Amino acid sequence: LITNNISPASPFQTTIPLYLKLTALAVTFLGLLTALDLNYLTNK
Repeated sequence: LITNNISPASPFQTTIPLYLKLTALAVTFLGLLTALDLNYLTNK
């Protein structure tokens, strides 16, 4: 009875669009570069 109430009535979209994946990858890469640059500047 409880599991029937929890399950969604309509299926949700579980796939992420390609542009969103690429944007997230680019943001992660830029964040990594920024962290490495800051690390280099503080240890200079």
